[in-house]
Amino acid sequence: MNNSRKISVMLIVVLMIAILISGCNDSTSEDSNNTQEAIDDSTTMGQVIAKSESYTLTQLEVSILDEAYDDSYSESSATNINLKDDNIDISGTGVTVSDNKATITSSGAYVLTGNLDNGQIIIDSSVDGTVHLIMNDVSIHCEDNAPIYVKNADDVKITLLEGTVNTLSDGDEYNVGNDENNVNAVIYSKEDLVINGTGKLVIDSNYKHGINSRDDLIIVSGEYEINANNHGIVGKDSLVIIDGIFNIESGKDGLQSDNTEEDKGYIYIENGTFNIVSGNDGIQA
Repeated sequence: MNNSRKISVMLIVVLMIAILISGCNDSTSEDSNNTQEAIDDSTTMGQVIAKSESYTLTQLEVSILDEAYDDSYSESSATNINLKDDNIDISGTGVTVSDNKATITSSGAYVLTGNLDNGQIIIDSSVDGTVHLIMNDVSIHCEDNAPIYVKNADDVKITLLEGTVNTLSDGDEYNVGNDENNVNAVIYSKEDLVINGTGKLVIDSNYKHGINSRDDLIIVSGEYEINANNHGIVGKDSLVIIDGIFNIESGKDGLQSDNTEEDKGYIYIENGTFNIVSGNDGIQA
């Protein structure tokens, strides 16, 4: 990584802000003046366009926020997915297992525990309702695909249980066969995705991105340590961060939302601590 392109961003955000940032090549001298008005920071790498205003999440029209805070589930009715190196044991319903891949086919709560040397958790549910994935000290490596792949679901929520450390990693090349969904991240979701809980998530992305939701991505809380070959965290339609601790090292952007449609492609940060070292922008929207 070229040291001249590295940026380290330390943010402790205590106000509700919405940030719209473009890359270095789109700036003008007028944009630079706007930047200085919006960001009270004498150290700026390159030129950015930034706008800081007061917003409410209702104005931002994040329809799934109401349920995002809820990390509760029923232990008695949840399905347990126990990972045992090169084997997957299921206790409950709604999951099929084949070739070291567990496919969740119905809404409900699913508790992940154990270690999987080379396998995958796939969510492919056509049933209405939320698929709630609870991570309980789980470690998953998938050499040629996304360790967690949300292919189809009404809504998906991932909870990092308190006191747990959960680790996900991939290889440097993916083999997605006939899949046309451009799977390219350790956690890859085609649907709206919520991550909550107070545990820790460690991601080592050797292929491309750390977390990539092609719809809205809401992160409510938790601690995140992400090392990504490409972008750290991507929410294509929007990236909403309510709180959390984020340590991100990325080859390209640290945080990104890139949908160019009206009212999309924004990043909203309400609170949190961020340490971002990136090859391109720390935050880009």
